[in-house]
Amino acid sequence: MKKETWKPSLILGGTTTALGFARSLARKGVPVTLMSASPAQPAMHSRRAERILVPHPVRHPDECRAEILEWGRRNAGSSQGKCVLIPTLEEYVRIVSEHRDEMSEFFLFRLPPASLAAQLIDKRSQYRLMENLGLNVPATVSSEREDFIEATTEHIGFPCVLKPCESHLWRQVRGRFKALQVNSPRELEIEWNRLGQLGHEFLAQEAI
Repeated sequence: MKKETWKPSLILGGTTTALGFARSLARKGVPVTLMSASPAQPAMHSRRAERILVPHPVRHPDECRAEILEWGRRNAGSSQGKCVLIPTLEEYVRIVSEHRDEMSEFFLFRLPPASLAAQLIDKRSQYRLMENLGLNVPATVSSEREDFIEATTEHIGFPCVLKPCESHLWRQVRGRFKALQVNSPRELEIEWNRLGQLGHEFLAQEAI
């Protein structure tokens, strides 16, 4: 493909995943722009891409969406057709998926249908979907259950792992973790009460 036919790419998110996309595309000569709400993210220090700070996609989703669309209007109009859009975090996937009709006016992107995208973002529905498809899934119990401690003890045992149901919301919590191992019913009860006060649902899952 000739360089002049390469479409500008917009990568949403500043994680190492976004950095990998930016480096790979830039090495091929593709014009790359990175958008992130945090200047501290690794990709926002890349010299291979233009970097733009945007409103936070969880706390200010409408303002973030407007920034994405405005970039698309400017760049799709000056390039040969639509630009390429690559969301690399759940919060950006949610925005693109929920506003895909608007986004598709300026961007090319690949996402599953909106209902499936929403299922995959929340680990509760994600694991139910995998079970319904006959896939092997670690034993899982949701913190929404009134018998959470008893069900976890009976169906999973210890040690087990706690993880948030919606990672994009959990990332806004100070002192967050990706997964937390608990080793006894008493320890599980303490963490369940502590985490419940933060207003987020969790899963207990078999440690693999």
